[in-house]
Amino acid sequence: MEWKPDEDEIPIKTELDDELDAMMAQFAHYEQSQSMIDDSNEQDDVESEEDEEEEEPDPFMDENDEIAQPQGGQAERRKKLFGASADDIYGSVDIESELLTAKRKLRKQRPKHGPKLSHYLKKRMGEANMLYVSQKFEEAIPVLQEIIREAPNVPDPYHILGLIFEENGDADKSNEFFMIAAHMSNDLELWKRLAATYRQQNKKKLAVYCLNKAIIKRPDELDCIWDRAILYYELAEFSKALDGCKLLFKKRPNDPNIAKQISLIYSIMGLPEEAEEILEASVEDKATRNFHIVNILSELYMSRASWDKTIRFIRSSANEMGDLPLDLRINLAICLTYADRFDEAQEYFEDLKRAPLDEYADLYWSSAQTMIATSHHQDALSMLMLLDKHPDWDIPLVWTQQGKCYMAIASDGDGDTDEVNLNEDQALKLFEKALQKSPADGDIAMEVMKMYIKRNMKAEAMKIAETCLNAMLGQPLDKIDEDVVAKLDPRICLEKAMLHLDKGEVEEGLKLAVPVLTNAAFGPSRKRKRRRTKVAVKKRRQYEEYPIETQDDGSTVVYLRKTPKFRKIEKISEQTEVEDHLSLWEMIGEDLFFERVIRVVQLLTKLGRLVEAARVLHRSLNIPWEDRTKLNELKLTEVEVAFNCSDYTSAYESVRFLCSKNAHSIPIWNLFHKIITKTKSFVVHVKYMARVLLKNPKSIPALLLVGHHCSMSQSFTAALKHYLLAYRLRPTDPFINLCLAVAYINRSMNRRLGTRNYAILQGFAFLFSYYKLAKHSEESTYNVARAYHQLGLNHLAIPFYKKVLEMERPEGQIGLQMEAAYNLSIIYKNGGSVELAQEIIRKYIV
Repeated sequence: MEWKPDEDEIPIKTELDDELDAMMAQFAHYEQSQSMIDDSNEQDDVESEEDEEEEEPDPFMDENDEIAQPQGGQAERRKKLFGASADDIYGSVDIESELLTAKRKLRKQRPKHGPKLSHYLKKRMGEANMLYVSQKFEEAIPVLQEIIREAPNVPDPYHILGLIFEENGDADKSNEFFMIAAHMSNDLELWKRLAATYRQQNKKKLAVYCLNKAIIKRPDELDCIWDRAILYYELAEFSKALDGCKLLFKKRPNDPNIAKQISLIYSIMGLPEEAEEILEASVEDKATRNFHIVNILSELYMSRASWDKTIRFIRSSANEMGDLPLDLRINLAICLTYADRFDEAQEYFEDLKRAPLDEYADLYWSSAQTMIATSHHQDALSMLMLLDKHPDWDIPLVWTQQGKCYMAIASDGDGDTDEVNLNEDQALKLFEKALQKSPADGDIAMEVMKMYIKRNMKAEAMKIAETCLNAMLGQPLDKIDEDVVAKLDPRICLEKAMLHLDKGEVEEGLKLAVPVLTNAAFGPSRKRKRRRTKVAVKKRRQYEEYPIETQDDGSTVVYLRKTPKFRKIEKISEQTEVEDHLSLWEMIGEDLFFERVIRVVQLLTKLGRLVEAARVLHRSLNIPWEDRTKLNELKLTEVEVAFNCSDYTSAYESVRFLCSKNAHSIPIWNLFHKIITKTKSFVVHVKYMARVLLKNPKSIPALLLVGHHCSMSQSFTAALKHYLLAYRLRPTDPFINLCLAVAYINRSMNRRLGTRNYAILQGFAFLFSYYKLAKHSEESTYNVARAYHQLGLNHLAIPFYKKVLEMERPEGQIGLQMEAAYNLSIIYKNGGSVELAQEIIRKYIV
């Protein structure tokens, strides 16, 4: 039953109302007729699809005939009146089945009718439309709200509300109502309009959502596919952007814009070969080849430093396509310059100088940078002087490059002092001019400070540093700590600290240098970046990425799909910025950075501030040193500092690194043994030394140390194994022969050994070999005597002890005289010669 308002609610009729009533009546009649047609068509379809049952008798059917024929001359009269009959026209064609098929297709194509409004709501909808057209938005909104309350599934009032809020400037509400209307009507144009609106508002994910809906509605809408691919590209979802572009490229293989976009995406993804393949295919096709494609492909070749290939490609393109535009000629000149064919390139650079500066200022800049990179500083300076005339390029960046050119010309001079000084003065003026314009620019400030320090104007350099740091911080630099230093340029801070140290202001210099070297100086390790990049490539090969949302901390939640499960990970959104960040040691160079670190550490050690020195060394060791000698020196310094701080753990870690890298160095192994002696845990370190031996089986110090540890553990057989390996590598070393002799003699002291006499003979064979290699020195003579003494062969030990006592020594040196005398006195005393023992003690010991 249709709802009707009360009589009090019915407004007074006006001429406008009458017109609306007429319009609505016509619309209702149209809707009613359409519904009747739809109902009849649906009924026809149902009847035609059902199996035929008993049919009612047809009035044209005769009892005997299958189809009743017109009687008498009726057929002839009908034929004369209407012409040929249906059978004459169609013959035996099954017209009924064809009509049924066409009717089904028509029914599929017929749009579905949404929810229908009552007569009253249709009238109210017409009123709302007229109010919107009359721009009476405040009156239209309540009417539309009433319609939405009564018929919430009708899209039209939402659409008009969206238009009203759009006119009022409320974009958020407008988009909300448009989104509701789009979901209800699934209108293609409305989805496209919403996507364009969201893209203008920089809401790219919502724009992608709307374009997805539009593409689902009409999969062959190529413009939507292109817009979505561009949005994916802007959202850094390159795999999805690439899929969309490839789909378009299949449908439009001759479109150069699609080829350019695919090549750009491939280049960003680190796949230049695929990018080149796409562009080369476009260049080979004459229908798509143009200078723009040639320019992009040439720049792609140049990005890979393929100078000769680029030269051949550009020149072949010129032969096929005619005169080259200026940007391609400059690309050719740049390639010729890098290929050490600058004479050929000068012709093209001269063409650039004759071109209007307003249109080709960027080509002037790229040409100048190429000349600077290839040490053609005079030509680069002339190009920069021309560029400086453009008002948009009269900037500190250009002035700084001009100053660097003057400095390079001065350093390459032929020895004329006046000319050198003139060029340096010009450079200093340009640097000072740039610094006045950009006082917080660390690069310019460093150039000015270097020139002042070179001229021994350290006070002026100090002022430049203070001005630059204050400009960076935005306030005077009063308090210095790691948080403050992290906001500043570490180069300026460290240079200012060195100036304080040069003036003798040690505390001021260290106060600034230590926070710089422990906080702001270091970026990520290169090795770590390479490993991280390798893992990322592996994941790209195995998974597809589906970005979902961005977290508050700046990270992006990514779902990696590996069919059929999903695995959630965190992707660092700032990874690219971290990799591009230059740390202090990269800015000032490895050599200068090493000098600064050593100087600061030495001062801290001298002042007894060992903890700070250890922190500086620990942070400096985290960077990937290319010069291994510098790294080893820093490690040794860290071992020394940590040992003096009683931080044996840090000292042990550092000395282990040194032993692994310098497995054949005897001093480093001695240092290692010194540290583990302090820890008093010898057995624990045998495993580490055994691992070193696996990698360095010919390391004699490691072999001897492992043998010593085995001897201390009473494992003389294992000790002999390592000593013999060392003896094989160096048989003429006296110390190795001594170790073998001691190990054999100690092994012979075991009474359970069945070959004791053979072990003694082997020991004395190595002992006398040692005695001979040591050239009968005092130490070797004493060791022979001590070996006889240990075995109880006193009559053989006494002559060797006496040789030690009778040896000539430099004045003031005792050597092993007291030890030999004492042992000899014990032999005499045990033999009953007490008086002789007392005489030896009085003569050589007391």
